[in-house]
Amino acid sequence: DGKDGQDGDSMFQSVTQDENYAYFTLADGTIIKIAKGNGNSQSNEDFIFTITYDPNGGEGVIVKDTFYYGYANEIIACPFSKKGYFFTQWNTNPEGRGAPYHYGNNITIDKNITLYAQWEEGTYEYVDLGLSVKWAVCNIGATKQESYGDKFAWGEITPKTTFSWENYSLCNGENKMTKYCTYSGFGTVDYLTILEPCDDAASAILGNNWHMPTDKEIEELLTQCSWEWTAVNNVKGYLITSRTNKNCIFLPAAGFQLDGMSWTAGGGGAYWSNTLNSDNSNNAFCLEFDKDSKSLMGGTLTDRRCGLNIRPVCP
Repeated sequence: DGKDGQDGDSMFQSVTQDENYAYFTLADGTIIKIAKGNGNSQSNEDFIFTITYDPNGGEGVIVKDTFYYGYANEIIACPFSKKGYFFTQWNTNPEGRGAPYHYGNNITIDKNITLYAQWEEGTYEYVDLGLSVKWAVCNIGATKQESYGDKFAWGEITPKTTFSWENYSLCNGENKMTKYCTYSGFGTVDYLTILEPCDDAASAILGNNWHMPTDKEIEELLTQCSWEWTAVNNVKGYLITSRTNKNCIFLPAAGFQLDGMSWTAGGGGAYWSNTLNSDNSNNAFCLEFDKDSKSLMGGTLTDRRCGLNIRPVCP
């Protein structure tokens, strides 16, 4: 199947050819010049290829994506899930012995290929706290409950070590948002206030069964659980215990990062939600805490460029 319900030819505005080349004009105006094998005439289908995304033991329906010779497309986020496992990458070999690919990578193909989901066992197990969603045992990028894991800017799916408006992918470098904006003074208005799966690090990295918590799901965690400031293996943070079933998770005080200021790990923590602050499109809501307080915040600390941790949730 072609993208957006289009068939194989519909993205070609015109096709011309001479003795040696075929000239394809795509719907966006791009002209692709392709050498013909031996001077023989070739049809459009000779330049249309398919990437098949295989769940490789996971749950979900095989996805096929149309590519055009010489025309780069992006690798998709994983639409599959596998209980007790989390998605790591795509690979041309089911056992991970081929070429690896990650969501967002650009790829140009000249033949049909299959990419197989790669799964890692156990790390992203969840805990049922008796709330509307289940909370992961550890942060994205961590392998233990007390490990800090990776930090992300809001709406970015790749961790970074430096965070600023200049390297934030969803603005034009001048503090003007290019996506997720409700007021023209902050950038290009689209009225999107919840991260789409392609911009949700939990969905993109772990698969669509996971997502970053909404502001309402964080509020549940705050109001329906007991919070105890403690340490696990000498790492400070909060032990959060369900009042319903006594199950618990641990959120380490991993600090935050932003050029020009920082919050030292151990003193407090900040965790992204997937929810924009619709009153100020430069900000998104996060869970912020230290040993004396905890709250859902949407102000200065939560500039979308900030590097915060992510604790994913699933249904």
